[in-house]
Amino acid sequence: MSVSTKLSHLDVESLNLDPMNPRLGRHRMAKETSQDQLLKWMFEWKLDELAASYLESGGFWSHEPLIVVEEPLYRKRCSLVVVEGNRRLAALKVLQNASKGDAPSRKWASMVEDFEIPNGLFDQVPYVLADSRFDVQAFLGFRHVTGIKQWDADEKAGFITQLIDESKMTYEQVARKIGSTAPAVRRHYVAYQLLLQIENVVADFPTEKAEHRFTVLYDALQKQGTQQYLGVDSNADPKAAKSPVKKGKHGRLAHFSRWLYGTKKTPPLVTDT
Repeated sequence: MSVSTKLSHLDVESLNLDPMNPRLGRHRMAKETSQDQLLKWMFEWKLDELAASYLESGGFWSHEPLIVVEEPLYRKRCSLVVVEGNRRLAALKVLQNASKGDAPSRKWASMVEDFEIPNGLFDQVPYVLADSRFDVQAFLGFRHVTGIKQWDADEKAGFITQLIDESKMTYEQVARKIGSTAPAVRRHYVAYQLLLQIENVVADFPTEKAEHRFTVLYDALQKQGTQQYLGVDSNADPKAAKSPVKKGKHGRLAHFSRWLYGTKKTPPLVTDT
């Protein structure tokens, strides 16, 4: 893995949040999304807890530097984009804004009033540089799919799908890369493809609920009865799994979707796992 062993430091303004971060959800992931908009979305990630920790512990944790790649962004040929540590960077950015008098809430204003800003907090952010996103994939997989700081189920499945579809990897290759098993990778991939198919096929599907209820879909799909009802092959290879439910059973797929997700006007029949 081509990731530098040299620890570097840079100011907050020179580091960009990642508009392709899997945690954003696929409906928000877009290369052109502005940094301000990303920060608004990431504000939902309990950034105040991290910010308070920075202030109480005397700064950013050098033993957990950000991982950065150089990529084109916003029509610039080369920008520094954080591919690991976006929540930490977002917390720094909001805290810096608060220190300049632009606090998003009274809680943030109180933090900068009650604590002294540690020296170098905003202009000496530790990071290491990677050659490309591909070089960081194994680390992200171990950390967020099978590791101690795991993403939500839909985020894991989205990351796995990205490795298979964009990097053309097999289930076995992905499993080795992220420290998982091929059957577990396959289950996540098939379930994610089913979710994408539901969104494309079911007219009244409440898209805004999709990712938050992915675990319900994932668990339901592991049941033999569900597989038989929809005609889903749980052992399908990536090519076959692109359309898990054949056209003749799209009516059943619509029923299944409404049981699990409801519609834009009616609640779901199944409320949890």
